[in-house]
Parts: sequence; structure tokens; C-alpha cells
Amino acid sequence: MNLKEAFRMQNILSQHLNTVKFLLDDTTNLVKRNEIHFHNKACPDMKNEEFSIKRSADKISATPQQLFTLSLLLLEQKEKLTQAIWEAKQKLPYDIDGAASVNSYRQQLQSSFAKASLLKSSEDVVKNDGMGYCFNKEGNQVSYRYDIKYITTIDFDRNYAKSTSKALSSKMDEVSSDIDALKINTAVDFVPMFDPNESIEEILESLEE
Repeated sequence: MNLKEAFRMQNILSQHLNTVKFLLDDTTNLVKRNEIHFHNKACPDMKNEEFSIKRSADKISATPQQLFTLSLLLLEQKEKLTQAIWEAKQKLPYDIDGAASVNSYRQQLQSSFAKASLLKSSEDVVKNDGMGYCFNKEGNQVSYRYDIKYITTIDFDRNYAKSTSKALSSKMDEVSSDIDALKINTAVDFVPMFDPNESIEEILESLEE
């Protein structure tokens, strides 16, 4: 598999591990529970009833032992894949994780510059938006309303913001394409024990076989 496929497999393993851990943490999946309803004691004409309480793990037909086994298998697979990915990354010309992180900040800044480049200076008069107080002829304090002109002036070079936004966008696409190419063309020495598209139920079936 290539590096891109390996990253996908790594995410799938993490998801499966989280699911199995969730099932193991639910102690009701680790025991069998039956309920016996003693109708006969209260009403001699009635028969007693016994019920088996279903567990959440029953949805995937997994026994506790199967969950234990699967969890350790997934952990082993993730450990091996992580090592294989690390070894593959040593052959790369640069740290693609670091480059991707920087590119994420580049994208955020590009958004800020693009937003700034859309700002314009403006003047708006809002009728009766202000309130003041004065004394009338009788000497009483009264309120009055007045108009306010709001003047907004951009305090930067819009052309600079616009050109920088384009430059950041171009660099962002370049780095992203380069990283994608490296992921596709870099081999990872790892053969998964199951298909990445298989569900936990299918993995359990293959283990049984």
C-alpha cells in the first residue's frame, strides 16, 4: 500500500479500536444476565417466565473472549502500521505532517486576507440614533434625539491584502498537491490482516474461520 492508503488504514484501525473499547467498557457485555419473573408465587394460575437480557455486543454477535482477542489484534496491527509509516516517512524529502500543519495555518491566514480585501470605506447616516439631554426654557432637563454619521475608513492597502490572499492560496494549493503526490508515490511495507472496508462483524467472522 502507499502512504495515503496507510493513513486511511490507520484511521480505520483507530475507529475499530474505539468501538471495541466502548463495548469492553460496558460491563454488561462481559456477563450473562437472566431474569426470572415469579408470577406463580403471586398468582398460582400463572407460570413463571425467564428472560435473557440482551447486550449491546449482541448486535455484532461478539462474545467477551472475541472482543478481547479482537482488541489485541487491532492494537498489534496499529503498532505495526505506525512503525511502517514512520519508516516510509524517513524516505521523504521533508516532514509532510509539519508541512500539512503549516499549510493549515496558511489556509486560515488566506481566509483572513481575503475577507479583509473585501472591506470598503463607507459613510452612513442613521436618523435619530443618538440621544442627548438639555434644559428647556422652563429649566427642566429633557432628552432629545439626533442623527449620527458613521464614517468607516479602511486602514490598510486593499491591493496588498488581495494580492497576498492570492499568493497564499496559490502556495497552499502547491503544497497540498505536493503532499498528495508524495503520499501516493511512497510505499509502506505493511500488509493488513483484513480489508479496510470490512466491518467489525466481518472481521470477527474471518477470525472464526
